[in-house]
Amino acid sequence: MKLLAVLSYLWNSRAPRERLFIIIALLVIVLGSLYSGFIDPALSDLKRFKTSIPLAQATLAQVKILSAQVQAQPKNEAVLSGDMSNLDAIQASLSAANIEAKVSDTPPWLITIRRASGEDLSNWLRQYPVELVEFKRIGHRTDTYWQGEVTLSSQSN
Repeated sequence: MKLLAVLSYLWNSRAPRERLFIIIALLVIVLGSLYSGFIDPALSDLKRFKTSIPLAQATLAQVKILSAQVQAQPKNEAVLSGDMSNLDAIQASLSAANIEAKVSDTPPWLITIRRASGEDLSNWLRQYPVELVEFKRIGHRTDTYWQGEVTLSSQSN
């Protein structure tokens, strides 16, 4: 109540002209706050959206074109020609492909690949019917070689 009485005394002690200037100043402050808090951000967002929508539509059109090109490509079925029946053949194929790996002693073969280039591993995987069992990164990845463990299992016994 005391604050209200002080404000009332200050207001009543002002001349009508001073009261008008105070009202105008408060009105300018309130309208400026509303503009900077609500109207300006909304207008900025609208302007940004007007420039970003054509860019997004162009990107979408490119993605649709690329998707149509990919779907038009003939399916590349892998030819699984590798011999997964014996341990020596698997170890020889891994060595020939420059893949550092350990193979379990009994079927289904568990193949733990420790170090290989992406190209060598990709070429080897195109020929052998294996499925991923576990993927674990060890150390760090360099530009050419990945170090870690990939455990694969032969699909046939």
